[in-house]
Amino acid sequence: MKKKLVWWFLVILWCSMIFYQSGKPAVQSAQESGYITLWLNRFFTGVFGEGSLAVKDGFIRKSAHFFEYMVLGCLFFNALKSYKRLGQTLALSMVFSVAYAISDEIHQFFVPGRAMRIFDIGVDSLGIALGTILLYFYSRKRLKDVV
Repeated sequence: MKKKLVWWFLVILWCSMIFYQSGKPAVQSAQESGYITLWLNRFFTGVFGEGSLAVKDGFIRKSAHFFEYMVLGCLFFNALKSYKRLGQTLALSMVFSVAYAISDEIHQFFVPGRAMRIFDIGVDSLGIALGTILLYFYSRKRLKDVV
């Protein structure tokens, strides 16, 4: 019982973090991703030399979408795992995660300078699919190893 509560707490915590990040005005959000882009470009220049690899800000922003929703899908999967069979868990975790991605884009519509983008829902959905499918196969293998 405690384990279930921990997973649901982590789902709520992660959803809150996504909501908080999405609620930042465009200027602040761009500034934060700009710092990461700058740091990565300096890092790659230091390791591989001048002009070796240039990271674009858009890549950082879409990667953040992908990975934050990959984590959300995995958290939902673990929270739902003990209630349903694995196939149902996979489907429900994807549905709940994509629904949250859609609600997040709607939320961004009301934030100054931000927009609601279908493309972002697609990137989020790819992250969700990768995370939950990998966890599904890992869980299936683990169950076979136990039996």
